[in-house]
Amino acid sequence: MAENGRLDPVIGVAFDGTGYGDDATVWGGEFLLASMGSFERMGHLGTFSQAGGDLAAREGWRVAVALLLEACDGAEAARALALAAGICEGAQFDLVRSMIAGGINSVASSSAGRVFDAASAALGLRHRSTCESEAAMVLQFAAERHAGRIPCEGSVSPLARPRLAFDGEGRFSIPVAPLVAELATRHVAGQDADALAYGFHEAMAAAVVDGCVACRRASGLSTVALSGGVMGNVLFLDLCERGLEREGFRVLRHAMYPPNDGGIALGQALFGMARGISRDGGKDERIGVA
Repeated sequence: MAENGRLDPVIGVAFDGTGYGDDATVWGGEFLLASMGSFERMGHLGTFSQAGGDLAAREGWRVAVALLLEACDGAEAARALALAAGICEGAQFDLVRSMIAGGINSVASSSAGRVFDAASAALGLRHRSTCESEAAMVLQFAAERHAGRIPCEGSVSPLARPRLAFDGEGRFSIPVAPLVAELATRHVAGQDADALAYGFHEAMAAAVVDGCVACRRASGLSTVALSGGVMGNVLFLDLCERGLEREGFRVLRHAMYPPNDGGIALGQALFGMARGISRDGGKDERIGVA
């Protein structure tokens, strides 16, 4: 909002790795109605267990196992798929399953970053990251390889588009476990990993568009601000932007400031200004941005 000089309320899509929320879960895949001084959470990616806590940020296979346990028909089916896809070994699966079942060092999360890591593991690209965002970047590069092929060799049928699930108050979640399970299943069937990586990006971008349409229906807002570390993935960002513009949204994206932690201070400064001026009787939307 600050970078684009748009201080009126927006639909904010915050897709990142690990963030604080206002409940007991880890946030990172959020749809917000955001103004200068407040926000309302309208939707989020479906929550899943991060077994191992912060360790899951480096070992995406853990999140992949958690999502397969959610999506498959029983733990044995999830175990068979995880082993067939090479996501983990049997003892590793059993450990994560036990941790989740017993609530041992496991936290509920809606992190988009962890979902990208899980997708990378499901396709056999990266099971562990040795540096920040490695698994997600390898997934992006695989998708870009596919997009750069003319014609697109190894094309596959589209992945199932995640469907919004609404509660009684009009808020929604977007289950992502079936998407990761479909990736693993198709990988086992021998389908091209690069094409599947691109299909994953398409499906997740479609979910962002659907979430924003739901937010517009509830709020009347038609400007979307895209931020968070996941938006450093330029392929995903472009797919989101194109899809939103087709639906008639105005899209705000970063150009000078990074979408990840490096841009937080700018938002904090603007929020502080808004709070200070508001106490003196000013209006948030009147604050100028150089």
